Amino acid sequence: MDFFNNAVGIELGKITSENIAKKIVELVKDGKCKIIKVDEQGNYLDCDGNILLKESLKGKWENDKCLVWSDEVD
Repeated sequence: MDFFNNAVGIELGKITSENIAKKIVELVKDGKCKIIKVDEQGNYLDCDGNILLKESLKGKWENDKCLVWSDEVD
């Protein structure tokens, strides 16, 4: 996710501090960032929409969480 969002961070560095929060919301709504796919209850999902059990994620750097563009949220 950080890889995709680095360019966004560079652009944010050019903005005055009072406008940063508004710009971040705009970028997320416009689909310019990557986010982790979750359901309405906040459960992490794989790319097929299956819930990932919290126990399967603990202590694991690599996992099946699915990154999606920020405007692809269901």
